[in-house]
Amino acid sequence: MKARMFLCGVAVVAVVAGCTASGTAVPKTGIPAVSGAISASPSDAATSAARPSMTPGTFMEIGTVTGCPSAYVVAALAGDGKLIAAGCGQYNSTKQFDPLTGKVSEVDADTEAAIRAVTLQDGRVFVVIEMDDGALVVDSRSGKCGELIASPGNEDSPAIGANDATLLLNDGRVLIVGGEHDGQDYSAAYPYAELFDPTAGKISRTGSMKTARASFTAVKLADGRVLVAGGETGSDLNSVTSKAEIYDPATGKFAATGSLRKARYSAVGALLPGGKVLVVGGGDQDVNPLSSAEVFDPQTGKFAATGSMSAARGDDDGEPPLAVAMPDGRVVVMGGQDDDLNLIPSVEIYDPTTGKFTTGGEIGGPIDHLAGAFVQADGTLLVVGGNEGGSATVWRYQP
Repeated sequence: MKARMFLCGVAVVAVVAGCTASGTAVPKTGIPAVSGAISASPSDAATSAARPSMTPGTFMEIGTVTGCPSAYVVAALAGDGKLIAAGCGQYNSTKQFDPLTGKVSEVDADTEAAIRAVTLQDGRVFVVIEMDDGALVVDSRSGKCGELIASPGNEDSPAIGANDATLLLNDGRVLIVGGEHDGQDYSAAYPYAELFDPTAGKISRTGSMKTARASFTAVKLADGRVLVAGGETGSDLNSVTSKAEIYDPATGKFAATGSLRKARYSAVGALLPGGKVLVVGGGDQDVNPLSSAEVFDPQTGKFAATGSMSAARGDDDGEPPLAVAMPDGRVVVMGGQDDDLNLIPSVEIYDPTTGKFTTGGEIGGPIDHLAGAFVQADGTLLVVGGNEGGSATVWRYQP
């Protein structure tokens, strides 16, 4: 159906010093559980008042992550608010960027195979290692990590792979669902799902989706259940589906719900005030990028049309758009690819009160990849991106 590149840049990954994501398990370091959650940026609130005010719709470059000459760098915020950039170039090195000082330092971590991550309730970070069918738990404060936690999947029924979804559930467990994995071909969608229990330190199987899918939308609902919608399906990813279903952590099962109005893959979603979900962009069966958006109502199980973006934002080269729910209820959408596989520099903002998108400025370029966008205490976004020939750039963006 289409030729696509599946690199580790399709996901957000958090790593810290002392962790190695390689084919060999890391010796266990005996990290104790940490009481109290770590906020995404605990030092941010104390310093936000000192930052210069910004005009809405503008980007302010605050630094570069030198030594990351890669369009596929992945990034996340550590528990102390520092930006971790992994997969820097073909060297698979890791850098740490302090957004308060602009300083860059080396982190002793090889993240060649890390593809997804989520911060646990105790502040540690759960990192999915696709090549090894497992995961690591890392502690951003101690700079230590435990041994590789094996997935119960096997060669015939893997459950960790590229383009899955990894979400933190309300009870502290982590759901890993769907994706694709077929040796080095990355060509087969699968329906399997797994749960990581940080208390037990184990990954176990849970119920499977009704539809095998990869490159789909996954959003945790207000009640703690998880909506999965759309995606590529079939043994060779030759079909794009409109089907949707909901995972209930209480029962460990998926149940079908209403279908998308438009079949799409690599769309992005965000939870709206009141519990509805915005699903926007992505690509259709013919690999055309989409500008349309839909809103899912979990009370009725139906999707309804809403306003469309000015730009169609698809993904045919491992570059899906980003959607970030802001504290004021708006959703910032940026990135994604046009028909010529160029990263779209414009930003659009969805207002759930009007059901419309408005322009939100433009990212400075040239940028080939957006690794992540993270909400700060002052209402700005910390955005990191890169390109093939230079260092990763870090901006502060004011929606």
